[in-house]
Amino acid sequence: MSDYFVPLGISLLLTLTLEWVYSVIVGIRGRDVALICMINIITNPIAVLTVLVLSPSPRWIELTIEVMVVLVEGLMLRTFSRRITKPFLTALGLNLFSYGVGMLLNTIP
Repeated sequence: MSDYFVPLGISLLLTLTLEWVYSVIVGIRGRDVALICMINIITNPIAVLTVLVLSPSPRWIELTIEVMVVLVEGLMLRTFSRRITKPFLTALGLNLFSYGVGMLLNTIP
């Protein structure tokens, strides 16, 4: 189990950083940025740990987990955000950005 702590920490830190950058780019501010961070503190470790435990897993399993994450994050944004008017689209954008950059970083030797 301790073999998972470093990848979980790196993934969470990278996700928080990337989704903060995306939030700033699209104009999300204040309380909603903090909300996005809190949501990721909940969803990211669960998703990453699931992928690590199932590793090596087919890409469709990772994509299924990401779709579930987007749905959960969209529901949480819809429930708790005061200013985000399109929570599911926002969750999709946040996750596409962080997942895509993460995939690019994984190709660096």
